[in-house]
Amino acid sequence: MLTTKLCTISSFTAMGIWGLTKKRGDNEAIITTKEVLIAKADALYEQEQYQEIHDPLINYKDSGDIEIIWRLCRAMYKLSKIVSEVDGKKLIFEAYDLILEALEIKEDNWAPHKWASILLNSKTLYEGVKAQIKESYNIKKHMLVYFMIIY
Repeated sequence: MLTTKLCTISSFTAMGIWGLTKKRGDNEAIITTKEVLIAKADALYEQEQYQEIHDPLINYKDSGDIEIIWRLCRAMYKLSKIVSEVDGKKLIFEAYDLILEALEIKEDNWAPHKWASILLNSKTLYEGVKAQIKESYNIKKHMLVYFMIIY
């Protein structure tokens, strides 16, 4: 009787665990991968290893995940400061386009607004004084939204 109960419990437990584990495992694997990727990007940022952030995150630029996109844009901005002027300009313009896409996905996140203002300012430095004056309102707007969300 004990053997029958044990076998019954074991088979139901095994079936339950298998079904639960499979569903949770798939979701947790995605979440864990994202969390690991973000944690690694943040750690590398602290160590000023921007190319090591850029290389894996660039594969996720079309993912639609704003947490990954703004970190990629942050790395691109920092990289633009240490590469040639031509490469830096390309990085700034590409990062600006990416951050605008992130804002379209989710407008109420502080990070894309912060980086939109920084990248727009950097972009206008390449475009000249006229562009700086023209875009100053948008830079201010993004910073105000950033501060409203933060505080």
